[in-house]
Amino acid sequence: MSQDVKRGYAVCYVLVERASGKLAGFYTLSSHGIPLTELAPEFARKLPRYPSVPAVTIGWLGRDLAFQGQSGDAAAAAFCVAHQFQAFQSRPLSFFLTMKTASSLLPA
Repeated sequence: MSQDVKRGYAVCYVLVERASGKLAGFYTLSSHGIPLTELAPEFARKLPRYPSVPAVTIGWLGRDLAFQGQSGDAAAAAFCVAHQFQAFQSRPLSFFLTMKTASSLLPA
């Protein structure tokens, strides 16, 4: 991860609990292209007919054990489903969130 950040391929964000100043977790974001074939037809047909569409990828995600309520792929998948993410066609434990959905979840 550190080489990706140093080279400018990714940005790392650290989450700190305000009350204690304790490190709660971290995540990285990087630009990515998603092949249209990876998207469900109902999403792909609404997009321009390019071979891939731009996206932002959460590349690394971690949290301190003190902040974990659940762990593992099942908990991550449940989080994604609860927050309206959609699974990729060929990778059911990899998810995406459309910009329309993301915008609707933010306060006005």
